[in-house]
Amino acid sequence: QPDLTLLMDLPVESGLQRMTSRGEIDRIEQESLAFFERVRATYLSRARQFPERFRLIDAAQELDLVWEDIKQALAGLSQ
Repeated sequence: QPDLTLLMDLPVESGLQRMTSRGEIDRIEQESLAFFERVRATYLSRARQFPERFRLIDAAQELDLVWEDIKQALAGLSQ
């Protein structure tokens, strides 16, 4: 088991917009909205089940704030 999992959470619609703006999408990225909703729900469920191992990062924030949350989560590992 990993010591820490950083879960970058983003509403599915926002993630799909980001993904399609990058250009060509792969096979997995062509899945349905329902598929991505199920995947997100599963990851969020795991984070609730194992809060000591997961840090939920709000990936909808500005990039600087996301980075600050990541640094804060990683700082806890060195203690």
